[in-house]
Amino acid sequence: MTHLTMTDIARAAGVSLTTVGRVVRKSGYVSEEKRVAVERVIRETGYVPNRIARGLKSNRMNLIGHITVLNPNMLYEQISKSLNDAASREGFQTLTYTVDWERVSLEIVLDELIGHRVDGIVITSHPRLDEELLHKVITRAIPLVMIERTLALEGTDRIVVADYEGAFQAVDHLISRGHDNIAYAGKIPDHEVEKRRLEGYRQALNNAGISSGESLVYLTDNYGVEEGRQAAEVLLELNPRPTAVFMTSDLFICGFLQVCYERKLRIPEDISLVGYDNTLSMMLSPPITSIRLELSTLGGRAMDLLKTRKDNPGLPSREVQSGTALVERESVKRINYEGRG
Repeated sequence: MTHLTMTDIARAAGVSLTTVGRVVRKSGYVSEEKRVAVERVIRETGYVPNRIARGLKSNRMNLIGHITVLNPNMLYEQISKSLNDAASREGFQTLTYTVDWERVSLEIVLDELIGHRVDGIVITSHPRLDEELLHKVITRAIPLVMIERTLALEGTDRIVVADYEGAFQAVDHLISRGHDNIAYAGKIPDHEVEKRRLEGYRQALNNAGISSGESLVYLTDNYGVEEGRQAAEVLLELNPRPTAVFMTSDLFICGFLQVCYERKLRIPEDISLVGYDNTLSMMLSPPITSIRLELSTLGGRAMDLLKTRKDNPGLPSREVQSGTALVERESVKRINYEGRG
C-alpha cells in the first residue's frame, strides 16, 4: 500500500480519524485497545505521517533551519550538536546545511529554508552575511539568530562570543606564569571576531607593561593545520625566540606541534602554548591549555531567542554574549621572574 493517509489507517484499524491523530501525535486520551490496534496497522503498513501536510494545516512545521560552514574546526560540529539537542527538547527537528561558503551562495541556502517553511533560522559564523539577503527572511517574519559572526539588524537576534575576554584570559595566564616574550598567531583581523582576539592579546600585554612588537604577531588568511605550521616556521626563527605563543585556534596548535616535533622542541620545556576553542587541545600530546567557549549552551540560547521572537516579532534586536573560560593543562611552563629557567 503506497501513499497511505490517516484515513486509510483509521479504516484498517476500525477506529475514528480522531483516534489515529491522537495516537500519531501522542496526545489526548485513547483506550489501550484502540491504541494497540492503530499501532499494529502503522507497523504493518509502514505508514509515516505526512508532516508537511500537517505543518501546512497548523501553520507550524516544527522545523528549524541551520546554516553552518564547511570547516575542519570541530567548533562548528559542537555548535550544531548543541542546537540539535536544544531543538529536540522543544519538539523541533533541525534541517542543517553545511556549506562551502566560497562555492555555495547564502541566497541559495536561504531560499531552500524559506521553501521548507521553517519556523526559524540560525546562521553560524557565515563570513559573507548580506543585509539585503537577510531581509528576505525578516520580511517573511521568520525568526533569525546569528551566532559568532553577526550583523546588527532590526528584527533579528545574535549570539556573540566574548573573544576579547577569551584572548585576554589566555595572555594574562601566560604573563602570570612569568612570560614576557609572548607571540600571537591568528587570522587577519578582517572581522570583529578576529579584531577582538587581537585586541585582547595586546591589551593584556599593555596592562602588564609588556611591549607587543609587530614581529611577534603572525597573521594568516585562514584557520587550518597548515597555517599553524607556517606560523611555527616564522615565530620559531625569531631572535630571541618567544617563550610562549597564543594561537587563536586549536587547529593552529596542531600544525605548530608538528614543526616543534620536527625540530625536537619540547612543550612546555622549550616553548609554552595556549590554544583557543578547546576542541582538539585535550587530545594532543601534551594536552594543551586552551580557551573553552560555552558551546553546550549556545543551542538553548538560540532556541530561546527564536521562540521569543516568534511570539513577539516586534521586539528590539537582542544580543547575547557567550562567555569563555581558561582550561589549564600541561603546555605552559612557569618562568622565574628573576631569570628564565
